[in-house]
Amino acid sequence: MMNEFYEQNTGFSTKLYSILETQIGALVDNPAAAQDLSANAGGKTSPESFEKYLTNPAITYTTEPHGLQDIAGFMKEIGMISKTPDSWKDLTFPTVHERAGS
Repeated sequence: MMNEFYEQNTGFSTKLYSILETQIGALVDNPAAAQDLSANAGGKTSPESFEKYLTNPAITYTTEPHGLQDIAGFMKEIGMISKTPDSWKDLTFPTVHERAGS
């Protein structure tokens, strides 16, 4: 979300983050949720496909920001930005600053 929206709606933004954390945890802890995801997608994606996504060891579902410093370094390298931020926290909202991001 944009900074202005976050600043004007901090309570909403914090609650949204909390809900996302809860729902991601529920999906990760219950791969059988694939059935519900398929139903919510109108059956266009099979429960088996969703289960593969949820249990794929190459995918980590989290609200922790990872790799932001690497992306910023690349953006500086190709000239998109002139300075790399000192910390990933400079790129995120305070809601996630207690997390183990990068």
